[in-house]
Amino acid sequence: MPAIPLIENILWFVNTVGYVAVACRLVGTGLHRVFPGFFVYILFRALRSGGLRFLSPNQTAYGWAWILTEPPVWILFGYAAYELSSMALRDYRGLARLGRKTLVLGAAICLVASVATLVVDLSRSHGDFPVLLAFNLARRAIWSTLALYLLLMAGFLLWFPVPVTRNVLLHTVLLALHSLAGTAILFMRNLLGPAAIQPVSLALLAVSVVCVAGWMALTRAGEHKPAVARLHWRPETERQMLDQLSALNSSLARSAGTPSSTTRLRD
Repeated sequence: MPAIPLIENILWFVNTVGYVAVACRLVGTGLHRVFPGFFVYILFRALRSGGLRFLSPNQTAYGWAWILTEPPVWILFGYAAYELSSMALRDYRGLARLGRKTLVLGAAICLVASVATLVVDLSRSHGDFPVLLAFNLARRAIWSTLALYLLLMAGFLLWFPVPVTRNVLLHTVLLALHSLAGTAILFMRNLLGPAAIQPVSLALLAVSVVCVAGWMALTRAGEHKPAVARLHWRPETERQMLDQLSALNSSLARSAGTPSSTTRLRD
């Protein structure tokens, strides 16, 4: 259909401009120092997206440029997710230290789980070149791991009434949406084969545009405005859970020989 390439070009342009706008906004608000990993990720995505437009998708050079620049995207996004998990527990240094270890273990478990599901892709995907098929399978495994990693963190924030800033909460939701949508769309692409490349590309661009719009809502004021993602516990239950977390945090900090910090955001 002739309209599809036009829509894809428009989404690609909007997405590239959006990445640049988010990077500029982060610098303008000073949030590039708060989220340095995410800032580098957004900047790289902007440069990559803009650079690929100078190559024709039908050229071999385009394919190799895309493949060679995809692993840095995984690494930078993974660091941005890790950075965010550290920020969510920054007022609980003892828990943050334990969290770094448990989240790494959780990521390893997620990797095993996601690799196990690749059997479905291998049994259903057809028509790809062997190198491209292997690359796309690895791509989905990594994005699945990152998505599950973010879900583990979101689950912790949902269960425990840990105070976080509005920016951290919004950023968590957007990173999770970005990775979960990418995982689901890549799974469909691997199932349907090369015929699904264009629809998958459009879907990924559309989700990316939505996330970029959300990241534009990150503000300097959002660093001080509290927002707690949690289940609706009774006030006395919340206080009890926070006291337990504070006690556990202090114990972990003492055992590690580091000072504890349980300063809480207040409404």
